[in-house]
Amino acid sequence: MKIAVVTPIPTPYRDAFWNVVAALPDVELHVLYCASGKADRPWKNSWQMNYHHAFLKGWNLLGWKSREASLYCNPEVIIQLNHIQPEKVLIGGYNHLTMLLAMAWSVMNSRDFYLMCETSHLRKSKGIRSRLKRLFIEAIGRKSAGGFPTGKAASRYLQFHGWKKDSLSYLPNVPDINGITKKLELLKAEGAQIRSKWKIKDEKIIIYVGRLIKKKNVDHLIKAIANINLESRLALVVIGDGDQAQDLQSLSQKLGTEKVTRFLGFLEPESILEWFALASVFVLPSNETWGVAPIEAASAGLHLILSENVGSAFEISDRYSKIHIVQEGNIQQWQTTILNAIDSNHDLGEDRYASSLTQHLLQDWSYSALASRMLTFLTSKRKISLV
Repeated sequence: MKIAVVTPIPTPYRDAFWNVVAALPDVELHVLYCASGKADRPWKNSWQMNYHHAFLKGWNLLGWKSREASLYCNPEVIIQLNHIQPEKVLIGGYNHLTMLLAMAWSVMNSRDFYLMCETSHLRKSKGIRSRLKRLFIEAIGRKSAGGFPTGKAASRYLQFHGWKKDSLSYLPNVPDINGITKKLELLKAEGAQIRSKWKIKDEKIIIYVGRLIKKKNVDHLIKAIANINLESRLALVVIGDGDQAQDLQSLSQKLGTEKVTRFLGFLEPESILEWFALASVFVLPSNETWGVAPIEAASAGLHLILSENVGSAFEISDRYSKIHIVQEGNIQQWQTTILNAIDSNHDLGEDRYASSLTQHLLQDWSYSALASRMLTFLTSKRKISLV
């Protein structure tokens, strides 16, 4: 089967998954990227891409606005699809003009296309804009052969917009859980050397990994830490960069948390794993459609404290026990939960979330299981619900 994927940019977690898909028998995979990267995600792209791939010529029409803004227009996608002549086309969302061109090519050439969707937040607005958006997404559903939502929330979102349940199959954005687990076993054995490298003593480390932009709510963490006794021997480590970096450092100084807060800027995946090996708690107070970093942290066995509006939070809680989901913006609740998490005698709700890392996270979200599930859905002649 010849499969084409149209997606915004390379990512270390999704590209590793495409490697597994490409290795399946009788699969020829082509991945078309709208761009080689973004200013707010400056990965070196040093990972392997063991499949046919191309970086499309085109423009980011919103590149002038901010580092994280993007609206890709790559007319070359038509030329590439004509050359590849795929049987199936997987399209990463509907927010870019390039994706709409790929959909149009698929319809005009009688090829099955499938929408990969992370969006999960249902707006309560009943205005004309909301109605038009619903009609637009419903139209995509009628023309598509199916969809790959990242989880239950994204599935509900598509069904709300008229997609039939039996046209959907889960395809979560996940890291290489098995690979991370193995690497962490080695890194934890080198804990003393890694602490020395990063000049960390005996503090209990709370770690945040992500962009420093408004919707991530990193200021909530700093405010929560400011109300904790500094004798608690904790350190908040902030990994990432973004438009709010300077403002967040200024806030830390203003609230007196600069001695226990470290801003490390952007780090490559391998360096982030070193911090996962040292950390006790992972925090993500953001409002976002999915969230891969919490799954990486769960693979490392860390306690997770996540906002209720992290799209992957409840998916993780079904499969992982050391997790607590907190109300977004409730600083007092964040403070209390962080204090409980750094108390090694506090179980953070294992009885409530009775699940096992090895039996559930690895079993459900291994790349091999996801690739097999995806191929089964693509090749099924009769619609079957995999959500």
